[in-house]
Amino acid sequence: MAKVLGKTLRVLSVDDWEDETLLVVRALSRAGYTPIYERVDTREAMEAALDRQAWDVVICDHAMPCFSSFGALDLLKEKGLDLPFIVLSARIGEDMAVQLMKAGAHDYVMKDNQLRLVPVIERELREAEVRSERRHAEAALRESEARLKSMTANVPGMVFQILRSSGGTWSFPYASEGSVKVCALPRETIQAAPSAFSDLIHPQDRDSFWRSLERSAQTLANWDWEGRLVLDSQGLKWINCRASIRQTGDGNVLWDGIIFNITESKEREQQVNESRELLRELSAHRESAREEERKRIAREIHDELGQVLTALKMDLAYLNMNFGEPQPRLQATVKSMGSLIDRAVESVRSIATALRPGVLDLGLVAAIEWQAQEFQARTGIPCELHVAEQEIMLDDSRATAIFRILQESLTNVARHAEATWVKIGLEKTEGLIELRVEDNGKGVILDRVNKAKSFGLVGIKERTAILGGTLDIRSGSGKGTTLSVSVPL
Repeated sequence: MAKVLGKTLRVLSVDDWEDETLLVVRALSRAGYTPIYERVDTREAMEAALDRQAWDVVICDHAMPCFSSFGALDLLKEKGLDLPFIVLSARIGEDMAVQLMKAGAHDYVMKDNQLRLVPVIERELREAEVRSERRHAEAALRESEARLKSMTANVPGMVFQILRSSGGTWSFPYASEGSVKVCALPRETIQAAPSAFSDLIHPQDRDSFWRSLERSAQTLANWDWEGRLVLDSQGLKWINCRASIRQTGDGNVLWDGIIFNITESKEREQQVNESRELLRELSAHRESAREEERKRIAREIHDELGQVLTALKMDLAYLNMNFGEPQPRLQATVKSMGSLIDRAVESVRSIATALRPGVLDLGLVAAIEWQAQEFQARTGIPCELHVAEQEIMLDDSRATAIFRILQESLTNVARHAEATWVKIGLEKTEGLIELRVEDNGKGVILDRVNKAKSFGLVGIKERTAILGGTLDIRSGSGKGTTLSVSVPL
């Protein structure tokens, strides 16, 4: 036995003989300890000693005139103390020793064999330390579990752990009490039978659930999945599963995460989508009505006003022919009026074309060719055109919308791009028609594309959305801009 030099040992001796206590103290001193001791022989005295200070070990005689080892053990239990309790007795039977051990004594030593005493004390001190560490660990665990329970109780969802073993089986090592609110299942049910949860997943969503989980396991990427649960009492419920992933050894994978009930947000999202779709339909109807009104006004201006102006010019010609020559002043006035009528006719033609180019009636390709020529003539910017060799058959509303997108794009180029050339492309590919407008101007800052004041681009986006198409804008400072619109036929 190695000596423990100078180590203080607090010994409570429960014995009616001072000499017996001194023998114990002497034995501990020889073993290298520095004993601090007190001897008691009644319940009252022992209780006072226990209240006065902490002790490392209790060494107790079995039978005393006013006290006993059983009484001492009962007092320790009442106090809730876990101290090494060693019975030191001159005579004790085997049956009595068994009863003492059952009552809580840790060992017993016969007084005629005190060489065992110090080793027994040291062993019980070590075991008491182990028990103390275990109690502290259990208390810390209980505190941790209580803290976790308190935290998860305030989380609006179900906190969980999913474990997938190397063999491919999966389980819920942990599920919080939020499981009742999320999926109407007690946590104990989910932990005992994981399939109780997976069986709730909507049949149309199960494949995506397992695929997303498998993809997360293969790439060790965080898991994020949305899907529906089918609950008898609550109907369909949307959930979002989010979890971080880690490997636990032996090929096992563990996800720590939370499941949120996102039913309300999904319903709001659906309402927003329905509202947007309604607004889009309303916008499409408004745009269609506007184009029809433009077509009607352009036709009326061209036909009615054009005919009136033509008739006026004919009347002026008749007046000049019959009465102008002998009256020079009248002839000059007629000539001036003719010039005004010519300007009016040109204005009528220009206004009618702006409202609704008549060339649209000849088809989209012809209209785009006309628009490219008109843009080049008006701005002086060379315009290179690449269009399909054959006419692309579209209904009037779709053809008009694509033409308006081109007009707006060219207007943006003329106003903002400072370009020296423009390329226009129109082609048909696999059920899609693609319009592309490219320039070599100063480019745009893409973050500003969605600004509320970018009305031209907003109009292009809205028309594209109405057609069920996609819009792609590629640009960079000083690198020009390419606008591509793809619309299903």
